[in-house]
Amino acid sequence: MADASERKRVLVIGAGRRGQNAYMPSFRCLDDLFEVKGLHSRTPAKFVPIAEKWKIPAITDLRAVDFSAIDLVVVTVPTNQNAAVLESLRPHAGRLHLLLDTPIAGSQQEAQPILPLLKLFASVTIAEDHMNFPFHALARKAAAEGLIGKPRSLSLYNIGYMYHGLSILRSFTGFAPITAHWRKVLGGHARIVGYEFADGFTGTLIGPYRRQDKVGGLVLEGSEGIISESPTDAAFLGHGRKMYLLQPLRTNGVLFGYQLKGPNREIKLDLPNLATMRALDFPDRSEINLIQNCALMEVILSVFHRNNINNSYGYENGLYDSLASQRADAGDSQVNPMGLLKPEA
Repeated sequence: MADASERKRVLVIGAGRRGQNAYMPSFRCLDDLFEVKGLHSRTPAKFVPIAEKWKIPAITDLRAVDFSAIDLVVVTVPTNQNAAVLESLRPHAGRLHLLLDTPIAGSQQEAQPILPLLKLFASVTIAEDHMNFPFHALARKAAAEGLIGKPRSLSLYNIGYMYHGLSILRSFTGFAPITAHWRKVLGGHARIVGYEFADGFTGTLIGPYRRQDKVGGLVLEGSEGIISESPTDAAFLGHGRKMYLLQPLRTNGVLFGYQLKGPNREIKLDLPNLATMRALDFPDRSEINLIQNCALMEVILSVFHRNNINNSYGYENGLYDSLASQRADAGDSQVNPMGLLKPEA
């Protein structure tokens, strides 16, 4: 473990599902780099036992916090509380790094008071972790290496949800804004939402969202090849192009990484923190939550220690994806009412 003086000091605000099942175990796995100095929430009866369980201080009053001894504040609260929490941090914002959970805002009305507050912090990192899921990271790496030629389309079958889904699609375009969108309702249970980008790339979210059920998957199509999570796609989608299969790696049924395999190329991605996290005691140790926590750790590391895709995803992108995905999912023609990102001319 690093010397205590070298570890970044963290205050976590929010002790709901994400606080308990994501941030607490993730910071414990990164204990050599971060020290959680306190946990705060609105209801002491609920969060104090959580703080005691993880052996960290329970902060019942933010006014008592010595913010000169805090480097990073994590805010993981309902969207309608974000403005009040950020306002309480205003006097200290200039020296604080902020990690803000998604979605940032549930509406334009919630977003408007948040935007000027976010500009006050030393830095703002958005905890959009779905783009870091290993299957998305491997597909992006393959696309960047040119294995499938020029990427043309990405379809997310039952695994792309609203702002998470849009951020995944945009991560394949350098977070370019959308230029057009469409929506198709499938009975009363699902929708298909499509997005178009200036470079000709298209993205499609096919609902309903079922990632927890381990169904669906991604299909990335390029000019020279296809990446898919389904082995049967090789027989039906290839049409003479190179096929790359993206699948989990397991030992005795236990997940330890992912592999992308195709003609003359194999890329593997290990998840070394999975074993450590499985041994921790917290409510949701489902495989998908463990994978998501590995993705969240990449976000956390991007604040001080690692230059990765999350360094390019600031609060304007977070707000954009929150609001644009809501409006596109509802069939609204105006998906960017705040003018956050402008399409390239």
